[in-house]
Formats: sequence, C-alpha cells, structure tokens
Amino acid sequence: MKRIRKKANSRRFASIAFFLLIALAVGISAPAWLSWVRALPETAKAIPPVSLWSDAPTARPTQTPGPRIALADGYDTRELWLVNAEHLLTEAVRGDLVPIKGLPLAYMGMELEEDALAQALAMFEDAQASGMTGYVITSAYRDAKKQQELYDTMDRTYVAAPGASEHQTGLAMDVQLLEGDDMAKAEQGKWLADNAHRFGFIQRYPSDKTDITGIVFEPWHFRYVGPVHATYMAQNGLCLEEYIEWLALHPQGYTLTIEGMKYRVYRAESAEEPTALPADGAVYELSGDNAGGLIITVEG
Repeated sequence: MKRIRKKANSRRFASIAFFLLIALAVGISAPAWLSWVRALPETAKAIPPVSLWSDAPTARPTQTPGPRIALADGYDTRELWLVNAEHLLTEAVRGDLVPIKGLPLAYMGMELEEDALAQALAMFEDAQASGMTGYVITSAYRDAKKQQELYDTMDRTYVAAPGASEHQTGLAMDVQLLEGDDMAKAEQGKWLADNAHRFGFIQRYPSDKTDITGIVFEPWHFRYVGPVHATYMAQNGLCLEEYIEWLALHPQGYTLTIEGMKYRVYRAESAEEPTALPADGAVYELSGDNAGGLIITVEG
C-alpha cells in the first residue's frame, strides 16, 4: 500500500513566518505581505480552518491550525480530478508521464502517470501471486489529438470527446485479457474489480452507476485516485461523481485507517483561496477536483 508522499515543508513555512514578523514590524500589513509572497488575488478571502477531529473531540489533543495553503502553493496530484462531459480538461497534463514497462502491452509506447504506474505494477504482481494472469493493457494516456482521432473514427458509445476523456489525464488504463475473455465474467476481471482499490484504482464505470457516470459499463477501465480515496469509495459503493459530490456536501470529510495508519480527508470550497492545514509539519497531499474544490488528504 502506497503511503502518502510528504509534501509539507516546515522550513519554508518557518521562513515565511519569520519574514512576516519583520513585515509587521516595519508596518506592512499581513494581507498585503501574503498577497506579495503568494501572488494571491486581492479579493481572495481565507476559508475558516476546518476542525479535523470534530467527529471525536476527546480522542485527540487539540491541534493548533497549521499554515494556510492554496492549490497554487502546493503540488496538485490531480488524482481526484473529475473528468466527464460536464467537467472538461482545460489544462495539459503534467510532465510526469512515464513509459509503461514490465507489463504486457497491446502496443509499444504507452505512458501512465508515475505513481499510477508504480501502483499498477504492484497490483498486477499481487494478481499473479493470487493466480491471476493473462492481462494486457490496451490503452493508457492519450493526448487530445489521439482522442480526437478515436472520437472521429470509432463508436462514440465507448469513446469520449476530447477534453472529456480520462485517458487524457494519464491516470486511466484499459485492461483486457490476452485470451479475449469477457473482463466482467472472467476470474481475472473479478479479481481486479474486487482488489483494485488496495492499489489506488477504481473500476471507473460500474454497471450500477451508468445513470450517474453517463458511460456504459466498462469492466476494463480503471482510474487511479490513490489508495485512501479508492478504499473509501469501495467501502461505500461510490463512483467518482458521487465521491466528489459527497465531499462537497460534507466538507469536514472523514477519517479512515488503512494498515494501522490513520488518514483524514476534507475539502475546501475553493482551490484558489487558502485553507488551513491541520498542523505545521503535517504530511499531506493536495488535489483539485476539477469542480472548483481542493481536497486535502492528511496522514496521521
């Protein structure tokens, strides 16, 4: 199980605090100084800190809110970007696409986002250890030009318009079987559907969510969202649209324990305005949701 990468930089925030004290001493207002440092819009308003442990107030000691952060200040994993006909991709993918190696491919030259590939390798290794073999990746990252070509020449029941395809994120892959068996009926397909969440993948277009996703059942399409989010979605029977909506309606989020490690997930209403982290030095990840929100995943 992949653990969340450390993104907090206590030294950076300590330096910012030091210079803030200097700024205050010479008469520069804190809002003006922060605007200069972070280049935030002048109209940006801070979102009130979220009480991370409100669901169990006596279980944890009171924490002093940490530094305030906006998506522009941190690394957006984009792992929770909702991409569909209503939420189009408006930016190019990051530069951390890597060639797929070590897995059977329908053709050479496929790429995935780096973390997604690492977890895919671990997932198929675990599948093999469980006696599940014969997988082949038939599609992974596609650029807009390739997506347009497919949209113009293939059955649009199975091909999204450019900008509406998850394949353009580098976080999605199509998995079929070398023998051509139906992924929905074959034991290998069932194993992936049941275990993908442990490695951060979800079966993106399940058979019982077609009215929500707007996409027919695709037992071969798997999307990387990270182990914490994939596990919560699997435990609660949510597709990505439902998960993003749930977080929007419950911004204080939830806690989840995986292999003895506790995680907290919560959402800020705006990805552009700063929100408080739970404590200085926190280990966390940030992801926009492509719907205006910022989702924070905190370890510990």
